[in-house]
Amino acid sequence: MARIRTGIHGATGRMGRAIAALIATDYADRMSVDVSIGSRTGDLQALLTVDVIFDVSLPDGTTALVDWLTGIRASKPAIVCGTTGLDATIHARLLALGESRRVLYAPNFSAGVAALHQIVAFAAPLLADLGYTPAITETHHEHKRDAPSGTARSLQETLAPADPASVETQSIRTGEVIGKHEVTFVGQDDEIVLTHDARDRRLFARGAIEAALWLATRSGVGADTMDSYFRKRFLDRPGAEPG
Repeated sequence: MARIRTGIHGATGRMGRAIAALIATDYADRMSVDVSIGSRTGDLQALLTVDVIFDVSLPDGTTALVDWLTGIRASKPAIVCGTTGLDATIHARLLALGESRRVLYAPNFSAGVAALHQIVAFAAPLLADLGYTPAITETHHEHKRDAPSGTARSLQETLAPADPASVETQSIRTGEVIGKHEVTFVGQDDEIVLTHDARDRRLFARGAIEAALWLATRSGVGADTMDSYFRKRFLDRPGAEPG
């Protein structure tokens, strides 16, 4: 298969730099970075030459990208977006681009976090019946702007689909912590804690790259979230679950 040509929108940020570095070392035989654009600067028109765009910018950068792509009828490029802090309107517009191209949006590209969602989705109703109350604590580096994090908000939705904001959530910003999410189920006399602790930023970059490789093999158009991508790739294939 020919190498997948990619563009990074938000190339000067932490995630953009990590994706570029990992492609150069671990994925150079399958993928190349052909266009690099900062979150607010650069010629978006250049992205028409690539197969997949990594959008890891800021909310205003994603808004500009969505505005631009909305007026383009071509089915390429596909989009792998990991920008957090998007409001409901731009999030909906981003997913609506799936009517004309392949789109995958995830606030966190860690397969471990995706697995955590599956565990939480299974455990939450059972533990609610047993009288446990869920709470979330998320910790990130002091430079992170949005709080709660996109991952924490998605965990809120998994825990309480009808009223995500009802899940007590604490956001901590300190030092250079990459990302730690704890889901605690508090009972009358005990508690159960599920934790995902990211120890290297390459975890997210690798997840985004793997998602882009998968997206490039998909036919047609459509929008996926990390949950639907995880299910299609790891759970909905023959032999993925015990009979």
